[in-house]
Amino acid sequence: MNKKNLLTVMLLLASSTCLRAGEKAYLHLDNSAYFLGDTLRLSAYVMDTDTKRLTDKSKVLYVDVVAPEGYVVEKRIYPLVNGRCAGDIYLRPLLLSGLYEIRAYTRYMQNEGQTNYYSQVVPLYEQVKNGQYQTLVFQSCAMSKK
Repeated sequence: MNKKNLLTVMLLLASSTCLRAGEKAYLHLDNSAYFLGDTLRLSAYVMDTDTKRLTDKSKVLYVDVVAPEGYVVEKRIYPLVNGRCAGDIYLRPLLLSGLYEIRAYTRYMQNEGQTNYYSQVVPLYEQVKNGQYQTLVFQSCAMSKK
């Protein structure tokens, strides 16, 4: 193989590596569990998987709150500045309590599927009455027969 062909092959390999360079999102939540009516506060950053530095590829981070049944109940879009952002999500009292998934991703991460998303499960409890924290429960969703 001559030098020209070798150089061409090296350039193709380098460009394909750059195209496959990925991102990874990370969230830090202000609590490990929440009550209905609370506000979930978050801080996020997105890293380039090759350089291990904050990314400048993506300019937007998408954060979803997914109900135990699998549907999205809240969707937020946060602008990334130098790979970082912060925000909050109000957990409406009308939601059912249960184990909710907090999911974060960029458009770029969508190319590689949901297995690449940041995901964290947090419990969302019913409001506590009279300081009875030992009685934390999830609301049951009873189906009525007709």
